[in-house]
Amino acid sequence: MVDDSEVDTVRLETISYARLVAQEAPETAKLLKAAESPGFFYLDLQDGPAGQMLADVQDIYPFTEQYFDQPHEVKMEHYREDQERGYKPGEADQNFEIARDEIGLGTLALPPVFKDNLDLLSRVSSVGYAVTRTILTRISSALKLSPATLLEDHHRDDEPSNTGLKLYYEPAKERVAEVAENWHTDGGTLTLLFCDQWGLYMEEPASKKRGFVPPVPGCAVVNVADSLQRLSRGRLHSCRHQVIQPVDGFRKRYFVVYFLRPELSSS
Repeated sequence: MVDDSEVDTVRLETISYARLVAQEAPETAKLLKAAESPGFFYLDLQDGPAGQMLADVQDIYPFTEQYFDQPHEVKMEHYREDQERGYKPGEADQNFEIARDEIGLGTLALPPVFKDNLDLLSRVSSVGYAVTRTILTRISSALKLSPATLLEDHHRDDEPSNTGLKLYYEPAKERVAEVAENWHTDGGTLTLLFCDQWGLYMEEPASKKRGFVPPVPGCAVVNVADSLQRLSRGRLHSCRHQVIQPVDGFRKRYFVVYFLRPELSSS
């Protein structure tokens, strides 16, 4: 139920990040099953080593709104053509991506509102990287990969990649019919999505059933992306999804997303 309106929903498995860190075999088995199908799952970050990330993400939303409320020409000062980084306008959404490599090198070009909060953004980026790398390592373990074929070896710390933290703004429309569809799969390895508001809409690969992924307090949503499907030779599933407005007259929404992508030599 969203604003007194019924919407179709899907059910996802919930994986405990703390139990993955502890390398508990049953949780690792649950992770593999969820990554195989549907390729989406909730990641419970409470009571674990990444718990502070939940509070940090909440602190990001206010200045994210402040940034996207600026005039178009101001935001376009940080537009970067032919790459994911920086500001990107769009009919369905607007976004700003902060590259992990540029944080490490100290070469970030940020608007003032983001520069003033760089410590927070850097911390969330660092924890997002640790979380997604841990998931990847546990998947390698569950798949019983040999030392020569580990998934994490395509994501080495000292190799350049397009891994990054992205902030999204989804404007409100009077009617759902006005929202452009944007079905896609993600192009990277793993996506870590913080969605406190309704909007994530997916298609289950087997049944083709479509529905919204309900927000769950204390959890992020993780999905397998195209590179991981390829690296696993199709065993893991990169699932079709989009971010849309759930009902007519729904409020504008903001999302914080971490994209783990393979090093450039593996892309």
